[in-house]
Amino acid sequence: MMLNNNSFPRYLTNISIPTTPPASAVAYSSDSYLLPVAFGFIAALAFIGNGLFCILMLKNYRMLRSAYNLLIFSLAVTDMITGVIIGVTPNYVVPLGSYHVPGGLPGVIFCKVICSGYFVFLLGKVSCLTVTCLALERWYSVVKPVNYRLKFKRRRVYVYLVIIWITCLLLHSLIPFQMTLDEKNLRCVWITSDFPKELTVMTLTIVTFFVPNAVTWVTYLHISFTLKTSTAINKHNARFTRTRFKLLRMCIMVALLLTICWFPNQLYFALSSYDIVRLESPFHHFTIVLAMFNSCTNPVIYCSTNREFRKGFLMLLCPSFNSCRWKERREISLAQENRLRVASGEFEMEKFDGGVMLTFRNLVNQGYEVDDCKQQETSGVCSELI
Repeated sequence: MMLNNNSFPRYLTNISIPTTPPASAVAYSSDSYLLPVAFGFIAALAFIGNGLFCILMLKNYRMLRSAYNLLIFSLAVTDMITGVIIGVTPNYVVPLGSYHVPGGLPGVIFCKVICSGYFVFLLGKVSCLTVTCLALERWYSVVKPVNYRLKFKRRRVYVYLVIIWITCLLLHSLIPFQMTLDEKNLRCVWITSDFPKELTVMTLTIVTFFVPNAVTWVTYLHISFTLKTSTAINKHNARFTRTRFKLLRMCIMVALLLTICWFPNQLYFALSSYDIVRLESPFHHFTIVLAMFNSCTNPVIYCSTNREFRKGFLMLLCPSFNSCRWKERREISLAQENRLRVASGEFEMEKFDGGVMLTFRNLVNQGYEVDDCKQQETSGVCSELI
């Protein structure tokens, strides 16, 4: 391996930048404050937004019995950690020169694990594969409902998430080997590896982004076709199908924003391995900002498409919201399911969509009671979609 020490911004005092760093590395002039401000805004928004969503889910912990909610909770945790990692990784929010690189083993670990940006794009790829898993969950729910409970038991979902993390960890394992510590000058330096750049880059982008993204969209297209067909056949169940479309819309919006945010960066990274484009250009910086922006978009989607989530966010942000508008009602928990004992015949029971309860329409301020969830009957979640 060969050290690359010949090119780094003049303001850096203890860390150097190569001429062609990985796509996860960012280098910008000390005269520019636009990039650190953008990354700081994204980091704060990703941490706060996804953190609030995680608190909302944990306060209604029975929601995590549903495979669907367990997947979006995992996605929120991943995006929240992404916000933290963006904040602590050198050259995103804090300039590289502000870090003092220690000597010895701590310095080597700092260079290989932190300064190399290993976790930044690793977490992004975990999000991508989680969205693909969410698409497959929706596909089984609509197309293969008989096999849904078998394929998406809670334990199996945990296994799927572990497989996603292990896959991404292994595929990104070469990144730490591309940077090391220069003991003499106490600098983190990029090194030219013996691995063929074209092969490693194309394998990484194809396996962790392009193939999962293609699977996601083929899956959603098939779901849409199936729902349209079933609507034509079962006109008497139009409301049930319509609510399914609304849930599908939320999933598609998550996948669409992930594609829009990550596709330019991954394509640019793949082309750079063949020297078609140049890294560290302004457009390259823009693609990185766009990719990182994806980590703070999902809570906005959940709030804009799900009334119960929106109500939960409002109560977290403004506790008085409960007393102002909802205290006169006995609220139905987001985790409660469809075993309802109704004192009056006015309350309308709803159906389930592959483990997700669709909606409750009526208020519960007239003494209606809700039985506890029974997981053996359904693993759903009360969730009103609009």
